[in-house]
Amino acid sequence: MRRWPLALACLLGACSPAGAESASILEPVPGHPEMRWFDLLASVVPGLQLEGDRAVGEAVVDIPHIAGEGYLNDAGPTSFDLRSVSFEMIEAEGRERLLVLASLGGTEFDVAGTEVLALFEADLTYLDAVQVGFDRFTGFREPPAVRIGPDDEAVMVDSSHFNSSQNYSNSTLLFVRDGKLQLVDTVFTFGDRGCNFAQQQTLSVIADENGEGEYWPITAKVVEIRTVSNECEEAETVDPPFSRAVSVTYTWSTSLGGYVADSEALAELAQQTSERF
Repeated sequence: MRRWPLALACLLGACSPAGAESASILEPVPGHPEMRWFDLLASVVPGLQLEGDRAVGEAVVDIPHIAGEGYLNDAGPTSFDLRSVSFEMIEAEGRERLLVLASLGGTEFDVAGTEVLALFEADLTYLDAVQVGFDRFTGFREPPAVRIGPDDEAVMVDSSHFNSSQNYSNSTLLFVRDGKLQLVDTVFTFGDRGCNFAQQQTLSVIADENGEGEYWPITAKVVEIRTVSNECEEAETVDPPFSRAVSVTYTWSTSLGGYVADSEALAELAQQTSERF
């Protein structure tokens, strides 16, 4: 159960199912009138400078990517251009924690840009930060939080792009352990359509509250549905309609200190899907 005061809860979007909130970098952090969002981020990211209603500047952001050291290329400094942030309050390790997502800008060679997810105590003590950008547009998933234990919630971040007939999405599930952001997994989904078919993959994530241990088992399921119509004047040869579901369950391993997947089914689905690009 969330335990912060009702006024702050409403400001943070917890008194309705609306999910994560957004705010101008010039607005004060709810409950902390002396601290603007810009000031909070400037304490984490070097090189931020205020220019009117936006943060600008250029610097190398030395914050690790959640996917590991080898994920990001050496693309040079980030050119900052930040006007707003997204934020979400979750319960982690029995404490209220603030997550702030900032799209700082990009580099000449990095399509994903610099997407920083920063973790703070409710009193704004800084704990950790990681980069979570995998694609052009990044934001909290709706709803952003998934309860994974009596004292813990995980958070989901989506990174995506789209064109006239295709959409691509990487959904990242993270949680907090020992005050640090830790990855459960990243799941890729894809959708495409033509004049007489549509094929879409949809991700759902749930945790089993009847599970034993410190953290509950988490199941990620991708449902893929293909529909066919006769909208084309000149009929194309297309595969018949179908539907299928592919799922993976992650269980907590105390010895490994992390979640472990019971199969590679979602990775295999992503590999099959890539053949349709």
